[in-house]
Amino acid sequence: MICLDSLKNDIGIPLDPDDIELVKSADAGDPQAQNDLALLFLEHNKPQSAIYWLELTAKQDFADAMHLLGSCYLKGNGLAKDNNFTLMWIAKAASLGHPIAIAQIKSIRLT
Repeated sequence: MICLDSLKNDIGIPLDPDDIELVKSADAGDPQAQNDLALLFLEHNKPQSAIYWLELTAKQDFADAMHLLGSCYLKGNGLAKDNNFTLMWIAKAASLGHPIAIAQIKSIRLT
């Protein structure tokens, strides 16, 4: 567990009371909270911080995080662009039933 007071100045984004609860839940290991915290970091243009939380969440087989990681690899957002990792993460999300990832995989035409 992290000491939130020591983190407030270093987090780099404004936190309202709901966000503080989100950080606490994410730190406790809640995958939905970790994914939502990653989204918050992405919204505030802090992709490296987002990637940290997405990777933790993806290890818990959370399809939304896997899809977001694939998107980050596709765009080079916080990571180097990598088509192989893009496809891997989106395929993993699709295998867990993520509807957008499923549609993306279906759109790929193998020749």
